[in-house]
Amino acid sequence: MTTKTTATDALTVEAMLAPPAEMTPFAKARLAFSSAAAGIEQACAQRVPASPIEVRRMEFAAVERILAAFGLAVDPATGDVVTKKVD
Repeated sequence: MTTKTTATDALTVEAMLAPPAEMTPFAKARLAFSSAAAGIEQACAQRVPASPIEVRRMEFAAVERILAAFGLAVDPATGDVVTKKVD
């Protein structure tokens, strides 16, 4: 018996690779993650690679974009994850 462990387990390969029909929070988060991973990989592959501090900043920026996809943000004063205010 197979146990479903993630939201993507039920997707076929075609469904996984197809562009989303609508930009759901999950699709926005996946896009933010994919984009950030590619950017970090590219920065590290340069003739003068990104420093560890630059990579860490890129990682934190990626986390903020992923959280934003779910309507969340990081409180700069505390570092806590909070619900993002809609203006």
